[in-house]
Amino acid sequence: MKVSDHGNLMSFESPKGQEQVFDGREGYALCSTASTDGTVNGHDTGSVESGFGPATFSQPTAGKFPLTITRKTTDGTFKLTQVWNRPDAVEKDVTVAMTVTNLSGKSIDSVVLSRSGDFDVGTTSADQGAKTTDSAWQWNDVDSTTDTPPVGLMLSALSLGTEHEGLIEPRSEWTDGTGATRQGCFGPGLDTPTTSQDLAMRMLYGLGGLNSGQSKTVKFEYGRL
Repeated sequence: MKVSDHGNLMSFESPKGQEQVFDGREGYALCSTASTDGTVNGHDTGSVESGFGPATFSQPTAGKFPLTITRKTTDGTFKLTQVWNRPDAVEKDVTVAMTVTNLSGKSIDSVVLSRSGDFDVGTTSADQGAKTTDSAWQWNDVDSTTDTPPVGLMLSALSLGTEHEGLIEPRSEWTDGTGATRQGCFGPGLDTPTTSQDLAMRMLYGLGGLNSGQSKTVKFEYGRL
């Protein structure tokens, strides 16, 4: 797997030769009622980003994990710190801990943190999707004629004591136009399991309120099915 210096998942290859991330379209969004339009303080899903300043990053040695990436929102409201851990060779997964810190001089209500992406989990863009409260996943069925062996990818919440939700979204609504849901923390979740189609998936946390200077940390996990 590969992570950009902004903290985007650029590649998740498992099994060997099966790329799960489409064109590096994965990332995060941070929202609150304190933002200008009551929605988004910053978002970055690879080729589309706004609201975050430059990233600083550190790692033990070049190319080694853990990788720590820190960014501040350009409105001066939040600091977001990501710590990507070394992928687990046995479990075929990788975790990222994300910490949101309130840099403003006041309390902020209804803070939401989201990770989402455009995933094509095999040789075509058509996948099936499903969700629970704790996870969202895409896969190709066992009778697939295009993927051998069948493959899948799951995005899970690991901080189960914090309010969270998984969503499966139409790829067209996630990526297209000025109202694309990749630019925010929410999306029009589909009923699941879905039919085979082009999909995106998301996991979001409701962090609640943050007092001035307060931080909250939650963890996400990407894993092979």
